[in-house]
Amino acid sequence: MDPRPIEQQLSTAEAKRFRRIQQDFKAIRPGGRSASFFIAEISRSIDAGLLLSAIILSGTLLELWFRDLLVIQVSKRNAAITGRADLIIIDKEIEGAGGADRGHEFSKIVDDLCRYGVIDSAEKVELNNFYRSIRVPFHHGLSGRLVSHSVLGDDEDMTLFLDELINDPNSRSRQLEDFVDNMAVDILDGVVKFLANHPL
Repeated sequence: MDPRPIEQQLSTAEAKRFRRIQQDFKAIRPGGRSASFFIAEISRSIDAGLLLSAIILSGTLLELWFRDLLVIQVSKRNAAITGRADLIIIDKEIEGAGGADRGHEFSKIVDDLCRYGVIDSAEKVELNNFYRSIRVPFHHGLSGRLVSHSVLGDDEDMTLFLDELINDPNSRSRQLEDFVDNMAVDILDGVVKFLANHPL
């Protein structure tokens, strides 16, 4: 099935909320950074009503954005950094490119940005919660973390969840779709606000 414009998929009020968020993303100007490409793809996803795609891309964009912010902050605080070659070295160190090192984990990035005063402690908590509860489950296909909060409950809850999963294999798909439909506006709005509040 070909994607249809978001106005053909959602109510007028819901579509307007997504269009506002889309405009908020487009208003962000990260310069020549790769974040521009992610913003364009998020916008295209919203156009087509591909909300899952928009959420996944926004999680990646958020991580990329804060990694770039850290590169900028490290370079500002280091007088020995004199040119582009030095910035590339810092970027590779933080990103973990070119070696076995995975680079800075997201929690380390937000710890450092909090230490530098770029974000406050409440934002640090919010970012880490977003990373654990939204970004990781979506990027690693852990839909159960998104839709089956009862998994963390008692043994009876776990038994009911497994029974539903085995006897109704479409259940998780429906639950995930409901989760995306119900949470996409809040997730995307939260991401775009973080980006706007912390320009590159």
